Amino acid sequence: MHGLMHVAFKDFIVKCFGTSAWSAILQQAGIDDDNTILRMEQYDDSLTFATVGIACKVLNTPVPTALELFGSHFVGFAVAAGHDGHIKSLGTNLFDLLCNLNILHHDLERDFRSAIFPVFTVESETESGDIFKLSYRTCRIGLAPLLRGILTRVASELYDADLRIEVLKSPDSEDAPRRMRESEDTEVVWRMHVSGRSKELSKKVPQKLSAATFSFFDLHAAWASCCRTDQIENPEIVVSSPCLLLEVLEGDRLTAARHLFRGVAAEKVASPWLSTVSLHQVSNFWSAYIKLDKYYDWSAPMAAGRRNSYAMESEVCRRVPMWFLSHAWSQPDDWIACMGKECSYSSVKATEICGVAKDLAAIHLNNHDKWRDVHFWVDKCCIPQGHCELMCLCVSLIEEFIMLCDGLVVIMTWSYFERLWCVYEWVCFLLHRDTSSVILCASAFVRSRTLPLLITSIKHFSLENCKCQVESDRQALYKKVDAHYKNRKGFELFLKFTAIALIARDMATSRTSSGAEAIAPWIQLAKDCGFDRLARRLSTLAGLLSAWRMKASTGTNLDVQSAILKKTQAWFQEHIDPLIKIKRFSVVKATTWESEFSSMDPVGFRHQSGF
Repeated sequence: MHGLMHVAFKDFIVKCFGTSAWSAILQQAGIDDDNTILRMEQYDDSLTFATVGIACKVLNTPVPTALELFGSHFVGFAVAAGHDGHIKSLGTNLFDLLCNLNILHHDLERDFRSAIFPVFTVESETESGDIFKLSYRTCRIGLAPLLRGILTRVASELYDADLRIEVLKSPDSEDAPRRMRESEDTEVVWRMHVSGRSKELSKKVPQKLSAATFSFFDLHAAWASCCRTDQIENPEIVVSSPCLLLEVLEGDRLTAARHLFRGVAAEKVASPWLSTVSLHQVSNFWSAYIKLDKYYDWSAPMAAGRRNSYAMESEVCRRVPMWFLSHAWSQPDDWIACMGKECSYSSVKATEICGVAKDLAAIHLNNHDKWRDVHFWVDKCCIPQGHCELMCLCVSLIEEFIMLCDGLVVIMTWSYFERLWCVYEWVCFLLHRDTSSVILCASAFVRSRTLPLLITSIKHFSLENCKCQVESDRQALYKKVDAHYKNRKGFELFLKFTAIALIARDMATSRTSSGAEAIAPWIQLAKDCGFDRLARRLSTLAGLLSAWRMKASTGTNLDVQSAILKKTQAWFQEHIDPLIKIKRFSVVKATTWESEFSSMDPVGFRHQSGF
């Protein structure tokens, strides 16, 4: 068990029973210095369980009673540590919270990489969610009273509700907690009765969100003008470098993009939930689109060498991950209805980006704590808003910027595929690059209420239904689709196919604790769309996830998140990527394939603009 639980347990004992009780527990446990068990690292469960057992003897308190009291105390401990914002973002009532609890645990596993959290399944028995079944599985026996204390306090403190728990199934006993034995059934099933619940999380006035009024950024007219065919040849472009001007006039778009290629450090645009001050600052950045030159100063020139290898110009020998961030500035129209008034779109976006940065740092920098060194291409920071000519040039080089990045990070809200520019970035990237270079931030947005909305948006996707602010944007995209795809139906099939495949992969990596259930809707959607071969292979993946997680979770000090991610990526590349390449080949024009491979330079980039 993680040392954080030891810290919380000490806080519980000292505040409720005094320092003398804690000293007596340490003495009987044979621990001279409690600092040895309070470090933020993984400890063997036997140490934790022995400490709990000794504490109950010292306090002359039954184990279940002590655990339930500790559970109640733990809620206050977590709120004091800053977790309340994260908890409130997971639901407007207890039912929604428990439906999304696995998401919270996944986020915590990013910070505490060796921790293994229990798995929760919720099934409503009433339309209002006042009565529902909770299934709880864990590798540890005897901790159900702890959960009872936690949920009772959460219902009371956060939702102004009374909770009555009806035990339907439980393997617990009066003994101290222990690890499960082989083939032992650890499932706990409760019927939850919630009463007196308020519809709001609190009586506080929620922070008003500043919704943007554009789909990509406030430069549609500039982009449309860059795509017009009636522009004058060799327009006058004022740039700081005569060399760059010469390259632009000669049509060397990639070299021009390299000169203008910039990245912003993750610490500027991302924040953990627990960093209250940082989260507030970053959320302000994401909540409104304000064209201020200061944001351009947040980014720095990135010297692109060969693909997947970049360095800051001031630190040429240093390699840092650099990823293109694809997102919609405006929140979905039904955000509050689906997520609740206490859930801030900008805050969730900032914390999701932070989680991705940690994943990238763990893989590419061998340490998730180096997440601040990860860099992103974000339009607000990487396009000079105060320089009209350079701004227009940068907008026209979006494709090249996408290709210069290591990969694509997608903020996958349920309305993502309804936004024209999001669709453009998605297909543009996947036309040229492998799926291994795509990361989805979907876990926080794909919930019980929003899952059907996302599925519907993909199932019924069409270019005509995509939303845009300026009609010329739509025509510019149509022109590119017609130039590179055999027909628009083929384009739409390719988007559906890749969306199903990549979201299923994300569910596999972010929800391995309930992998089969998380992937099941996407298997069904693949069948509904006629992708039977994809459906069969995803069914195979669903059957492998539990075994992978079990293997990754054995031992101590293991990075379970990275282990599952690598396993899934490798399986996906072997079994799903070939299907995507076949689908891509079947819908793309032969002339596009010929031009693509003939125009590749030695490091795999195109010299001319394409889709």
